[in-house]
Amino acid sequence: GYISSGKCMDTVMNYPLIDALLRYYKYADCNKLDYIIRDILREYPEDTINSLMNFTSTHDISRAINYFTDENEFNEYAEWAWDLKNNDLNYLKNKKLSKEEIEYFIKGYVNNEIKDYQASSLLMAIYLNGMEKDEIANLTEAMRVSGEVWDLSCIEGIKVDKHSTGGVGDKVSLILGPMIASLGAKLAKMSGRGLGHTGGTIDKLESIPGFRVNLTKEEFINQVNNVGMAIIGQDKNIDPADKKIYALRDVTGTVSSIPLIASSIMSKKLASGADAILLDVKYGNGAFMKTIDEAKKLATTMVEIGKSLNKDVKAEVTDMNQPLGCAIGNNLEIKEVIDTLKGNGPKDITEIC
Repeated sequence: GYISSGKCMDTVMNYPLIDALLRYYKYADCNKLDYIIRDILREYPEDTINSLMNFTSTHDISRAINYFTDENEFNEYAEWAWDLKNNDLNYLKNKKLSKEEIEYFIKGYVNNEIKDYQASSLLMAIYLNGMEKDEIANLTEAMRVSGEVWDLSCIEGIKVDKHSTGGVGDKVSLILGPMIASLGAKLAKMSGRGLGHTGGTIDKLESIPGFRVNLTKEEFINQVNNVGMAIIGQDKNIDPADKKIYALRDVTGTVSSIPLIASSIMSKKLASGADAILLDVKYGNGAFMKTIDEAKKLATTMVEIGKSLNKDVKAEVTDMNQPLGCAIGNNLEIKEVIDTLKGNGPKDITEIC
């Protein structure tokens, strides 16, 4: 038979696909795998796709053995490829994941019943194929309840949270927190460390001698009630699914997937107990989202997650084509925060706040 481009169709062995799978597994080469799979799904007749995706023929085994010098690495690859064939090809062909399937995956992965090689095949499928709105909401909710969910109802008033996707010189949370508290709202925020080239709020706070970022839940609640705000490090019992999935995304080349980014951010925020969440989604050469269109897509996705889970979520899309403020570096940025709160801060960061 022939595919639509006129090339001969190989109905026994699919060397391009096998090469792409081997490269993906060993080097996290998502782009090559994306191109090959989409080419197959586009050009091959529907009734032949499953037979072409034969990962375990004798020819394929010998090629994989030659590719992997370590026997354990080969065995893990073989299990991963078989799992991909049997469980994830339908998803690559636009089959939606049910809420039950997503819950099964998250629970199984957190409990170590699903192995990394199995989880990586699903992450790859999400990276290549994206997700529908309800799938992203279901993934976020399953991750949210994978660990402890904080109840902040004993904090008086409206509890608000704010999250930035990160940039250079981004110290907005440290300025916005006291401003929010002075207006009578309560900022109850768990924050993270630096990611890649971006500086983390917790890293900045730890540059203050003696500052403690790890509070118990009771200390956190008391501080918000007493002074109107608290910014602490991420509690280890919240959202263990995200910790495992993020580590796997990093080594499988799937970090940039918008459904995976959105579910990662929102599952942690929603588990932290705030009534309302403000998202600062940055774009530009100093941000993870390089274009304003990418940033808008991520912002929209996260707001839709909040809406589907009955949470008040708003988003701002802001420019990170240049550093925010004049100071870069944890201790220097803390000094600039103080100057800004006194009314003497740089114009750009003052306007954003």
